[in-house]
Amino acid sequence: MSAIGTPRTFGRSAAVTTPSRLRLFSGNSGMAMRMRQIDWEHTELGAPEHWSHAMRTALTLCLGSRLCSCIYWGPQHLLLYNDAFASLLGTKHPWALLQPADVVWPEIFETMQPQLEATLYRGESSGTVDSPSFINRRGYLEEFYCTYSYAPIVNEYEQIEGAFVTVPETSTRVIAERRLHTLQRLGLSTRRARRSEETLRVAAEVLTENPYDIPFAALYLCDEDGEQAQLHAVAIIDSEHPLCPALLRADSASPLAHFVTRDVRPLLQFLDVSSTMHPLPLGAWRIPAQQLAVLSLVSPDTRAPRAIVVAGVSPHKRLDDDHITFFRMLADQIMRALGEAFAHQQEDARIKALQTRARVAQQEERLRIARDLHDTLLQSVQGMQFMLEAGLERVKAGDPSAADLFTRALAASGHAVTEGREVLSLLRSSSHGVYELSARLDNLCAELTTEADARCVVEIEGLERNINPSISSEIQVICREAGLNAVRHANARVIRLHVQFGDDLTVEVSDDGAGIREEFMINGRPGHYGIRGMRERAATIGAQLQLQRRQCGGTAVRLTLPGSSAYLD
Repeated sequence: MSAIGTPRTFGRSAAVTTPSRLRLFSGNSGMAMRMRQIDWEHTELGAPEHWSHAMRTALTLCLGSRLCSCIYWGPQHLLLYNDAFASLLGTKHPWALLQPADVVWPEIFETMQPQLEATLYRGESSGTVDSPSFINRRGYLEEFYCTYSYAPIVNEYEQIEGAFVTVPETSTRVIAERRLHTLQRLGLSTRRARRSEETLRVAAEVLTENPYDIPFAALYLCDEDGEQAQLHAVAIIDSEHPLCPALLRADSASPLAHFVTRDVRPLLQFLDVSSTMHPLPLGAWRIPAQQLAVLSLVSPDTRAPRAIVVAGVSPHKRLDDDHITFFRMLADQIMRALGEAFAHQQEDARIKALQTRARVAQQEERLRIARDLHDTLLQSVQGMQFMLEAGLERVKAGDPSAADLFTRALAASGHAVTEGREVLSLLRSSSHGVYELSARLDNLCAELTTEADARCVVEIEGLERNINPSISSEIQVICREAGLNAVRHANARVIRLHVQFGDDLTVEVSDDGAGIREEFMINGRPGHYGIRGMRERAATIGAQLQLQRRQCGGTAVRLTLPGSSAYLD
């Protein structure tokens, strides 16, 4: 007999004390009971009474372990294993017991052989974590992962008799983590999509990153009447492939045609791949998918568009409960993302409509200002011109009343300048150059303190956010009208502009003046446009306007509008 370097020749060992077979194969495990029934004398291992102490010890440890363990014994690598390993063998159990490793695992023996021989001939221990391979234990090559360890079994003569292997399967964990990562990436990535078409493109990008569970995919959006679906994104597969036509019609000959209609149930179905669909993309594998998963996505919001996702099913993993659950969760993620994108589309459309109405109102306001310039300012200037001409004539005639005309012309010029300043201020407030509401209100304060001997303060509550420019300009105009009313008509000494940034935007203009009269609360003073114009502007931007007399004196004008339409972000 040789020492480490040559496996021991199987046979009798006269120096070994004969143990009881019942003790050797003790326990109530399935493999222990099976081994108690074997006629060992007619096997290549011979009677257990003649086995070495090392061999008996290793087998006792193997049978008593809950870990997936086995022994490859001797030059032929004969297989002995426990109950956990029997589950790993699948349909190869119990046939595999006492069979050579190359017969049990022809699909992976080329990979196993160098490690087995390194253990049996050189006494080397080896192992790795989550090692990938393909094993045939259920009639097909299955994607398989395990964390294994090889250790030599050395007898009392320091001869290597076999390899003790622990090989717990990690396939479930590895594949579950990979699928979970895909679902998480899908949930995070689709958040930025604001349209249904963009959602499908982002989803396709994520699916491309997992060619193991999804060898390929095609994503469609259905029209409202359920007559056709348009291809919007693909993952791994060519958009020109016959399996994914650009337009999928309900009345076409395609095997996917009936999924276009609205009454498709259930939401997840599987189809066998036909010969007309080949050649198919392989994804991460060497053989094509044998089945297709068809996801018919219908959002809880019945107004949202429906979608169809056609995906290849991994040819190396059977459709068990975990696999089907993955496709259902995939469908739920994309369906949720489509619902959110549709909500964004609705909100964007609402904001766009508000902005359009604001722009129309702004144009109308500019026309009104233009009319004011013509009807008031220019008429004032023309009247002033007449008085100056008349005054000059009287000066030439030596009439002392000319001074009175010049005084009246000077007063008219002051009035014209005031009117011009008001009109130009309104024009400047329509500018899109300043987005910060506080800056606009600071400028307004400066204007109000110039207008009268009053004090004006701006108060900001909450973190300031950028305001939609067209809405910001309307807010400034409303605040300006409220402030001018306070200094001109209520003789206010203190004006307070308070802005609160929260879920809603609230702007309040309050003063300590005489207060507005009750009969003017709704439409303002007869013949004046001020309060009525404030209400019209508030309605244009979707805001609520409230006027009330303060108990401590003065008036409070409060403007409230939703943050979803007010804020740029």
